[in-house]
Amino acid sequence: MNHIDNRIKILYNRNMVLNGEEYMDTGMLWFDNDPRKDINTKINLASDYYFKKYGRKPDLCFVHPSMLSAEPTNSIGVEVRSNRMVMPNHFWLGLQSI
Repeated sequence: MNHIDNRIKILYNRNMVLNGEEYMDTGMLWFDNDPRKDINTKINLASDYYFKKYGRKPDLCFVHPSMLSAEPTNSIGVEVRSNRMVMPNHFWLGLQSI
């Protein structure tokens, strides 16, 4: 029997405007509600999976505003931005559209 963990991976292929002009054309939604891991660890795990799956490192990650603390979040080359459209414990990673 397959083990089901607390991460769900979904690929979104739609144009979605977030935070005004900033958006991603394609992104991967990652869920991680493990309270033992900090946000940087969660984003790094999601980023590593994204790289293994799609062959490129994501450069942008949207999270719910409640997940960001006063301290800046820096996850190896991934810019982290908040957006209320992303549910708590979800991470929307992808490549920033220009």
